[in-house]
Amino acid sequence: MSRVAIIAGIKGTTPDPTNADSIPPTSFFDSSWSCEEWMQWTQANINTYGKDVAVQKFVQYASQVSSLSSAHFCPYGSTFYNYYANLGVNFDNIFASTSAATQSVIQTADTTAQTVAQNAGSTISNASNVLSWLIPVALIGGTAYLGYTYLYKPTQKISGIKKRKKYKK
Repeated sequence: MSRVAIIAGIKGTTPDPTNADSIPPTSFFDSSWSCEEWMQWTQANINTYGKDVAVQKFVQYASQVSSLSSAHFCPYGSTFYNYYANLGVNFDNIFASTSAATQSVIQTADTTAQTVAQNAGSTISNASNVLSWLIPVALIGGTAYLGYTYLYKPTQKISGIKKRKKYKK
């Protein structure tokens, strides 16, 4: 469906992915193909025109896909990626509108994950150092408190030591 059709409110149909002569939807305003439909279309092109032409057509249209289209994220799926990698497609130049931004996000996420993992290791080490002296101190303190509460206090009451009452004159 074209931009004009959407703006005019005319309902169109999504191009048939099983037809090698269909033109894939690349605009954000077009009805987007799923990743499987892109693979169906490529297979239809292989069957009709051969592998080389199919790969050329895929690269031509995939490089025009809007960064807002759901098809833009297909290379991150293993089935899609492996299918086109087996055909010899290099994804470095395809879906290029956000490849630099995506690369930056992936590198940042990788660096952050490494930093978090390193900090988690040092935090666990610090926690074990603190616990190695905190647990014995807590046990000694708890034992002292329980001993005072249940052993020393009751003996004070039993011993009969009472305060003298003051008499009024």
